[in-house]
Order: sequence, then structure tokens, then C-alpha cells
Amino acid sequence: MQLKIGNWRNADVTRLAEQVREKKLAERKGTLYLQDLGYYKQNTFEEIDKSGNYFISKVKYGVIFYDLLGNRIDLKKILSTERQNVDIKIMIGDRVWRLIGQRAPEQAIQERVKKAKRSHRENTLSDEYRQFLNYTLYITNLPEEYNFEGVFTLYRIRWQIELIFKVWKSVLKLHKIHSAKKSRVLCEVQGKLIMATILAMLYHSLNLSSPEYHSYHKIVQFGKSLAYKWALALSSGYEAHKRFLAYLLKQLARLCKKNKQKTKPRIEDRLIILTAPPSFHLEVLKVA
Repeated sequence: MQLKIGNWRNADVTRLAEQVREKKLAERKGTLYLQDLGYYKQNTFEEIDKSGNYFISKVKYGVIFYDLLGNRIDLKKILSTERQNVDIKIMIGDRVWRLIGQRAPEQAIQERVKKAKRSHRENTLSDEYRQFLNYTLYITNLPEEYNFEGVFTLYRIRWQIELIFKVWKSVLKLHKIHSAKKSRVLCEVQGKLIMATILAMLYHSLNLSSPEYHSYHKIVQFGKSLAYKWALALSSGYEAHKRFLAYLLKQLARLCKKNKQKTKPRIEDRLIILTAPPSFHLEVLKVA
């Protein structure tokens, strides 16, 4: 799904492996690929970089890094200093990337250790792996104009895109179809996607025109609750539907505001703070 920062432009679910294989990356210059560990492949990073695009990927444990002189980097030694932030140039193969990291909060570290122990048969972790769990680490080819805070902010967009799909499943029940007939299935899926698209447009309209932020989850929930009235308005013609949408927009503005966060800034505030260099025009793509 493609997402312009601050503006939902269009939806295009696509597999990164297909783009690499079919050499379609060159058509997407300026795209930032946000990758999880399931897509951690050096040849993919190289293709993205060669095509004039950018990536941020989580770091896979056990990957060997080298410095610019070709010497193996002792990651355990770097992380054992308990430094809060890491931002160094590394080599994997013949490519130079940036290794960027931040020490995780203590509570997050404890949760990672518990999860890692559950997945290990012997219930013991090496010192090196424990040090690795203390940090959130990414590799990227973004230029140094993007400091580690900027890189972390950009990667958080991946979760925002993930939330859209979660809302489609949890609220609109997009994955649940109550018929085996092809025509009924298409009608139900397309109807839900049309509703999701219209509500997304209203969501962005509100966030662009209002000083307060609104919750996409709340908006979809409220829109679904009025599905019957919405259907009646649609069947009554253009003017009736226009009046309904005006009413809906007012109700969404009043009832679907985001809860205020006292302890940390919201993603919208983080993106406003993040100012990209003028020469860069990033189009964000969550890898599907």
C-alpha cells in the first residue's frame, strides 16, 4: 500500500519479490520501502538502492557486518557500551549502508527476553543475543540528513499502514464472507472496500481541515454503524447521498477525535517535526 506522508494517495498492494524479479523498482524512484525481517535479503536491498529508491529494514540477528576497511565489526562490543544511540556506516558484501539503533526501554527489553526464552528450547540466551535484544536496530540507505530519530519515525509509518488492514478486518470483517456465490462475494468485498475508501477520504479531509486529529478506527466504526442509513441515502439518489455525507462528516468531526497522549507525541506530530531535505521526495511503501 502506498502512502504519501500526510496524504493517502492511492492503494497498490504488491509483492516486493515480484518487483525485484520483474525489474519494476526503477519505475518507483524516490520510494521508501519499510521492510520487516521476513523480507531481509541483501540482493533486495541492492536492487532498491540501484533503482534510486530507499529502504529501512530491521536487522536480522547473526548477520555479519564489516567496517569500510573490510574488518569485521564486533556488534556485541558496540552494544555492550550501553550507548543510547547507534549510527555507523557498515558494509554487507560490497555495499555501504547505515546501521542505526536505539536502546529499548527497560520494560520492552524484559518482554523481548521473555519472548526469546519461550522460543528457545534450552531457555538460555547467549550474552551476544541478550545485547542484541537490548536495541532496536535498522539498516538503511537513507542519507545522513535523516538522523536516527527521523529513521525511527519513518519506520513507524509501517505500523500505521498495518493498522488500516487491521481495521478492515476487525471492523469491516473484510475477511469474512457469508456466501459461496462469486457474484455475492464480489459484491460484498467491493462494497466494503468502497465504504473503506470513502471513510478514508473523510478521515484525511478532517485531519487536513481540523486542528485536532481523528481516529481512523473510530471513523470506520461509526461509519459502519450507519451502514443502513447510508444504503438508504444511496438508493435515494445523488442529492440524498450528498446530504448524508455532509451529516456524516459533521458527526465524525465531533465524535471520532483521537485520544490525547500525555506521555509521548503522536505519529502525526512526529511526522510534522520530521523535515525531509528539499531534494528528497519520499513515497512510502509498506512491503506486502
